[in-house]
Amino acid sequence: MLHQPKLLILDEPTNGLDPQGIRELRDYLRRLTQEEGTTVFVSSHLLSEMELMCDTVAIIRHGKLIDIRKLRTEEGERMFEETAFIVSDVGVALQSLNAYEVRALGDRIIVRGNPDMIADMNAELVGAGVRVFGIQPVTQSLEDQFLEMTGGVMMLNNFASLIVNENMKIYYRVRTWVMLGILIFFNAAMPAILFFSDASMDPWTVFTWTESFTLYLSAIFTVMIASDIMAGEFTGGTIKLLLIRPWSRGKILMSKLIAFTMFGLLCAIITAAVGIVSSMLFFAGSQVPSELAGQAASHALLLLLTDTIQVLVIALIAFMLSTVFRSGGLSIGLSLLVLFTKDLIGFIFSPERYGWAKYLLFQHTDLSVYIRSSVGPGGVSLGFSVTMLALYSLLFVLISWLAFARGMLQPK
Repeated sequence: MLHQPKLLILDEPTNGLDPQGIRELRDYLRRLTQEEGTTVFVSSHLLSEMELMCDTVAIIRHGKLIDIRKLRTEEGERMFEETAFIVSDVGVALQSLNAYEVRALGDRIIVRGNPDMIADMNAELVGAGVRVFGIQPVTQSLEDQFLEMTGGVMMLNNFASLIVNENMKIYYRVRTWVMLGILIFFNAAMPAILFFSDASMDPWTVFTWTESFTLYLSAIFTVMIASDIMAGEFTGGTIKLLLIRPWSRGKILMSKLIAFTMFGLLCAIITAAVGIVSSMLFFAGSQVPSELAGQAASHALLLLLTDTIQVLVIALIAFMLSTVFRSGGLSIGLSLLVLFTKDLIGFIFSPERYGWAKYLLFQHTDLSVYIRSSVGPGGVSLGFSVTMLALYSLLFVLISWLAFARGMLQPK
């Protein structure tokens, strides 16, 4: 500003300032406009602050300008379109001012009209025998005006819109579509490869083999999304911009959790849709008895369900680690280490040798053992394994929340 520019463009100028700093900046910018004739253009989503700082505001929605309106007169006074009269008899007051746009609000009436007509309105009320105890201008906050113009539907202060926002961050990135493309390719290609090795296989067995292979792709991709969805905010420095928005930290955390869970479910849907269709196309002529085909189909779909649960649990571990350590690379590495070594750890700490080992997470991540048997590792039941997974999941979410709510702005 040393060269005294005619136009000054600022983006979120009050970010990171304390209340005193915000006021000093606001007063300084207003002095620039009044004393030096500088036009100050400010971009911000802090409507209450813009209401104090600006004379004219422009509302943009979906990248389009939808309205421009003045907040102050040339003299710097707040503009208003409504006047409140505090009166002794609301009913009589409404009748006496029926020529105006008027409505009742408690012990007062609200009249919409030119402020220059306030004296005439007051005279009509007094002439009708209504005692007037006070006259006040009614000003609508900029936030209320914004909601009125946009209908409030796109304000990201409701949980559903926050989830949509997190999904937009995921699917606006090219790498997300590359990952989904790779998943689609291998689910389509695996049946073709198996067809040239043994064309007599039944389609559902082929899909089972395909799903067992692409499980690891789904796990890797979902872990990458779950790790980056939180750690990326810290790495990119956008976490502070997220914090100043009107959402609780709990909602922010849960929206991110739901977003990567939805991605994991999308991977499962792609695996099911592409894998089954491709298997049916290549092995449509397979001669398999209907009873065996039905059993194979049931087994394949149950395997997909249990593997999807396993992927989501591993992704939740990645999400927790990225929230605690704020490092996407570390959380991806540790989570994939868990994915590829869980069976080895489960074997070393077998519940048959150590009774306490049945409470370890690694004994319950793979629920597919219950497809073949009603008894799991250490003689536990399916209900016990599901309960342990639920408890561990709640623990991971709790740790994530504590790290996010308590230590998020502390230096690494």
